[in-house]
Amino acid sequence: MRDLVWFEALTKYKKCAATALLIKRALKAGELKDVHRRMRPALPVLLKEVAALLG
Repeated sequence: MRDLVWFEALTKYKKCAATALLIKRALKAGELKDVHRRMRPALPVLLKEVAALLG
């Protein structure tokens, strides 16, 4: 349980990376949909949360 914060940070980082990849692929394919547009603002928020957890 002592590494729980580290695993939470890892999970958020992976979620951010996966989301960014989905958006990147949609942009490259020219198929950026509303769902992708709604996900974009979450990326910096997730990275800030990761930094705060690892702080």
